[in-house]
Amino acid sequence: MTKFSAALNFLQNRLLQTSLGQFGPPSPN
Repeated sequence: MTKFSAALNFLQNRLLQTSLGQFGPPSPN
């Protein structure tokens, strides 16, 4: 379960970084 959640966290961080790169400044949401 720990490995799964760690992988999920990693993927979320990657998605967050790519969306930030696409949409520019981070939204307060």
